[in-house]
Amino acid sequence: CPMLFDSFPLDTQSCKFQVGSYSYDLARMVFDVSTLGYIQKNQSIVMDYKININNLLEKDKVFDAGALGNYSLAGFEMTLERHMLSYIITYYLPSGLFVVVSWISFLIPPDIVPGRMALLITIFLVLINI
Repeated sequence: CPMLFDSFPLDTQSCKFQVGSYSYDLARMVFDVSTLGYIQKNQSIVMDYKININNLLEKDKVFDAGALGNYSLAGFEMTLERHMLSYIITYYLPSGLFVVVSWISFLIPPDIVPGRMALLITIFLVLINI
């Protein structure tokens, strides 16, 4: 399942799992999925995603092979939606607060270089350790 992380951590991944017969066309064999779901017995690690399992759309239940015919497919679509609150609290909020604190250096007079540098270097070192 190809996943795109371009908008991490605000991303949502969608994976389609399709199985079917490529020997028998729609006239001879039609697949049908009646129940979908999963059983989670125990969770040893914290899941980063909320998992939704849905039926395939009608257009995804048929494979069009052109002149060879149409073939029935069965499967499901799994949508993974990332829990972004932990990333916002852990990374975005502290970084934003340190940027606001760094604006204090503009209030320090320009001729007091050691005071400005101490403040900005301390904030820089804190930011690279987040």
